[in-house]
Amino acid sequence: MSNALPGQVLGYKYVEFSNKMATDEGSDADNNLATWRPDIPQGWYYLGQSPTLNYHTPPSGLLVCPLAPDVLRDVASWELVWDDTGSNDHNDYALWRGVPPNSDYVVIGGIFSNTKNHAPPKDDETRGIKAIRKDLLVMGAVKWVWNDGGSGSDRDGSVWTCGWVDNPRADHVYPQVIIPMPNYNSPPADKVWALDRSKVIDLS
Repeated sequence: MSNALPGQVLGYKYVEFSNKMATDEGSDADNNLATWRPDIPQGWYYLGQSPTLNYHTPPSGLLVCPLAPDVLRDVASWELVWDDTGSNDHNDYALWRGVPPNSDYVVIGGIFSNTKNHAPPKDDETRGIKAIRKDLLVMGAVKWVWNDGGSGSDRDGSVWTCGWVDNPRADHVYPQVIIPMPNYNSPPADKVWALDRSKVIDLS
C-alpha cells in the first residue's frame, strides 16, 4: 500500500466471487441469471453483486480497500427497482438499488434476490457492500446481462453491467457489478460507473 501515488486513495483487486446469492431458476425468463458475492478479507469491501449468464460458473469481481478516510461509506438503504408480481412463479424475484448516504457518494451495484414476498435484502445479503465517493468514478460503457422477458410479471425489469474485463491500458477499472433497471432500456449514463484509474491502485 505504500506504493500508492498521491491521489491514489483506493486499492483494488479482482477475485473470484464464489458465493452464489440468487438465481432466476423457476422464473420462466428466457435468459438465465445468477448473482454472486466474494469472500471478504478484513479491511476489504465490494461494490455490488457480480452476474453470470449461467448458474454454475463463479465470475471475477472487484474488491476495494480504502487508503484514505471517507472514500467508502455505508449504504443508507435499499429501494425496490423491480419485482415479478403477477408472474405466478413459485419463487419471488426482485431487483434492488442502494441509496447512498448523501449526494457525494454513489452505490454503483445492485442486488438481485429471490426471497419470499419480495422482502428487502437482509444484512447478511448486503454485508460488505459500500457506497463510493463520486469523485473517484468515471462514466463507463454499459453491457446488457438479463431481462425478465418470458417471466409473465406485470412489470419489466432488466440487469446491466459496466464491462466484463479490466484492461490495464484503459483509463478506468470496470467494477463488474449488476445495474438494475425498471424496464428494458439501457441505464442512463449517471448510473453506469467505473473507477478512475488515476485514483486507484492495483493491490493484487
